[in-house]
Amino acid sequence: MPLYWALRLAFALSGRVPLRWRYRLGMRGCEAVYWCWRSKRRNTIRNMDVVFRAMGKPGRAAAAARASWRNYGRYVTDFLNLPHVPPAMVEARARIEGWEHLDAAMARGKGAIVVGGHVGLWDYAPGVVARRYPSHMYLLVEPFASPRVEGLIQGQRAAQGSSIIQMTDIRGIVRALRGNGIVAVLIDRPVEDDGVPVTFFGRPAMVPGGAARLASLTGAALIPCYFRRGIRGGYESKLYPPIEMSRTRDRAADVRRTTQQLLDILEGIIRERPEDWYMFRDFWGTTLTPSPSPGARERGEDALTPNPSPSRGEGETPARNTVHVVSSPLSRAQGEGSGVRVPGVRV
Repeated sequence: MPLYWALRLAFALSGRVPLRWRYRLGMRGCEAVYWCWRSKRRNTIRNMDVVFRAMGKPGRAAAAARASWRNYGRYVTDFLNLPHVPPAMVEARARIEGWEHLDAAMARGKGAIVVGGHVGLWDYAPGVVARRYPSHMYLLVEPFASPRVEGLIQGQRAAQGSSIIQMTDIRGIVRALRGNGIVAVLIDRPVEDDGVPVTFFGRPAMVPGGAARLASLTGAALIPCYFRRGIRGGYESKLYPPIEMSRTRDRAADVRRTTQQLLDILEGIIRERPEDWYMFRDFWGTTLTPSPSPGARERGEDALTPNPSPSRGEGETPARNTVHVVSSPLSRAQGEGSGVRVPGVRV
């Protein structure tokens, strides 16, 4: 119950404390978590090291990891401010590219799976989509242990015009898509067993294949997208052309090819602004070994750089059969998603 009252207080204060103060508090608070939570700090540095090495800019991992946590503090602040920012206001301040792709998918009548990652300001996007397509926006969510916390968090999302579907309700997800609904999923989740092998930033990784499997099952369009703060203020978003689902006799290979296409687009999005990627699990499954780089410890890297290995960070547990959902700030701080298993339908 302390969490419930803490959230109630945070939501209440978000309407009374000046936004610039809230941003400052959120950013400093998350930066403090970054320094105090050693395993998550190391995980974030590992991930950023892979990203920046692939970009040909090694040596920037620690600074980018710290910036990612500070930006995550802004995200948490914005999430708590959700009740005070009507979707109409967000849409008025947003530059959105690619509406035509979603419009075409909806005209087909088979629904759309809007695919993103833990990038930017994900919780503001569904409200904008729901304004364009009322009663068609669905969020897949994780259940909370406390019904009161569940009602508070999901109530804020529902108030933005989205319908809520529990992650375990596979039949509900399929029913929504077959009713020409729009379902949002996040795919950047490291899994070990029963995942789909892809190449991400030049390294092998295992991710959920749920989005591709749902598209194969329902015929829904797969539309990659992002929604984030604009460099010069406001918001910016892009809906990409739909990914054509591979359809051969080898369904597993079809899912791999389609999932790789989705990850290729997500990689391009992250490359534009790596510090907006909120991934605090060890994405590639790496361990750290001493680095000869001088001054690494002073830069906050603990004189360590990543090398491939199947091990996980401290306190990490693998996930299986995962379709990523719209996670809460509480779960996203741990990089967690949601896994479901239903006979005959693997997502």
